[in-house]
Amino acid sequence: MRRGTPIPPAVRALRVAAAVALAALLAQGVLGSPADRLDAFFGSWVYDGVILASAVLCLLRAVLVRRERAGWAFLAAALLAWSAGEIHWTLSPDSADSTGPGVTDWLELSFYPLSYVAIVLMVRSRLRGASARLWLDGVLGALGAACVAAVFLFEPLIGASAEPGTLLLTDVAYPIGDLLLLAVVVGVFGLTGWRPGRSWTVIGAGFVATAIADGLFVYQATLGSYVDGSLIDALWPASTLLLGWAAWVGDGERRVAQTTGVRALVVPALSTLTGLAVLVTGNVVTDLNDLAVGLATAALLGATLRMVLTFSDNARMAAESTREALTDALTGLGNRRRLMRDLEDSLASGSERTIALFDLDGFKNYNDVFGHPAGDSLLVRLARELEEVVAGTGEAYRLE
Repeated sequence: MRRGTPIPPAVRALRVAAAVALAALLAQGVLGSPADRLDAFFGSWVYDGVILASAVLCLLRAVLVRRERAGWAFLAAALLAWSAGEIHWTLSPDSADSTGPGVTDWLELSFYPLSYVAIVLMVRSRLRGASARLWLDGVLGALGAACVAAVFLFEPLIGASAEPGTLLLTDVAYPIGDLLLLAVVVGVFGLTGWRPGRSWTVIGAGFVATAIADGLFVYQATLGSYVDGSLIDALWPASTLLLGWAAWVGDGERRVAQTTGVRALVVPALSTLTGLAVLVTGNVVTDLNDLAVGLATAALLGATLRMVLTFSDNARMAAESTREALTDALTGLGNRRRLMRDLEDSLASGSERTIALFDLDGFKNYNDVFGHPAGDSLLVRLARELEEVVAGTGEAYRLE
């Protein structure tokens, strides 16, 4: 949505209502409530209502605003699947004894692929002019973030001293989905030159909140210390409300930032150092999980490819700069600098050369009568004729 676009009153009212409900949910998580029935009401219907309201905010954006309609429609579908899973759990909880995904899990896990599609569609709509080097910077940033997350998220889970069967296999699927989702978001931020704008910032904050909530839940569930109705539970609806809020934050299309100089080295350098740190830690300090090692290796390979692209870009720019420095901009002939260089080369080699100089008498009058554009056109035609005359035996230059 472009900045300055008016927000419909119904959307404003829904945002306020969802924010108030979330605030009440947070207060209930901190203070508790005097009745078990009230706890159940907040933990079920208020919780589910905030997630559903977030989905409706994204859906209204897709319906009422033509711009980025497909992306917000997919994000609305992702949040609707999440809310459907929560409502299904409220009405008929899946069996807690199964390590396989139930209906609730299938619905909630659908949030991740639908969100990936939504991000891709938004990137295609919002970011213009991304070079291969900038896309690779985004991938490197994603790999670095995923590498760190794999170490600090999965290592505690794998190494936790929990009773066998305490950690459900489906519970691990959520942090993995968060890890990939965060990697994609970091990649998008890298494409913007780390200036994502307000809307992308809120979207990123929503996904980060989801990852934190899932990570804390899985960690506490592994240790057997998770308590239902704690502040962790409020993080999930808060993360969805951030996504719904982002749907109505004005940003607009922006071109991809073309970073140069030292700033262009920040992302590949940090990614390389992160990958090296993880691999060194895994070989010297402690054994790491295969996911962290694989991501670190991919980060180093990506940094190598980035170095090759950088060298190719620099070589191309150097060749282009040399060509422009030795070429007359109007006619495309060699300029005075090119003539001097060629003369020095000829004298150094001892070869004989003939120099012929031509002067256009009355050219100023021609410009005055017919105009400078006509004079430029005459110079270009003359340059082509001179090139054809000396083709294969010499060079033509324009001296200003």
